[in-house]
Amino acid sequence: MADNETSSDTGMRAVVDNIGNPQPRVQNAEPELTPYLDRVYKMDPFDDVPGPVKVAPGTRFSPPTVKVLHEDDRHEILAALRDLPPEQRDEQESKLVLAKMREVAARQRAWVGVSDDALPYHQEQALIARQVLDIEREMATYQEQIDRVVFRTEYNEETGKNEPVEVPFLPQTRRDAYAAHIRSLRRHRLLLVKDDGTYGVEGMKRMHEAAQESAKALKAIDDARKDAEEVETLARQMVRDDRIKERARSRANILKNEVR
Repeated sequence: MADNETSSDTGMRAVVDNIGNPQPRVQNAEPELTPYLDRVYKMDPFDDVPGPVKVAPGTRFSPPTVKVLHEDDRHEILAALRDLPPEQRDEQESKLVLAKMREVAARQRAWVGVSDDALPYHQEQALIARQVLDIEREMATYQEQIDRVVFRTEYNEETGKNEPVEVPFLPQTRRDAYAAHIRSLRRHRLLLVKDDGTYGVEGMKRMHEAAQESAKALKAIDDARKDAEEVETLARQMVRDDRIKERARSRANILKNEVR
């Protein structure tokens, strides 16, 4: 890939979806955080990570059909359904549509982000994806300006006629400056995410920090839950002890009266 070319979003999808890419695991983590880091890495980036849209608990959805997809994404599924027996099409349609929805979900997640309730790891993941998309969009905008041409009439000595000639719209100095800026943007993008979708140096560092922050958050939740359970257990024990003491006092009074 040349310096002034942009990549497809295939790698970006891999960043958000973590499909086929090594996890940016933290090395030499504190032992007490290790099990929580494992929990973070095992979370599905879609099924286990809330999106920005809140859905009321208990909400039920009808099986999706091809109508929910963009027109460009329907053709492949419709072609596959035509090859199936009629009695299998309804069931397979929803499965194929769900698979396609997941396929395009990473690109959408990169644009819309995740819920504020998501762990820092997944928030950083979506943020990096969005930043890369923004960089690639800016690169494409500058490249369009570099590639822009106009036509001017020049005399052709061979034909003896005035003929239209394609020439760059921008002067060479401006085009060179834009090309240099694209190279700078690309270097920044590669620091975040490499062409194969794995994290670059900066992206890896940020994901390591976010993973540790997420592990600490999960540990804090677990610690708070354990404290609450211990408080509940101790409170019940105190109530039981008070009840036994009260009964013991009553029994002691009875015994005193019997002795008299």
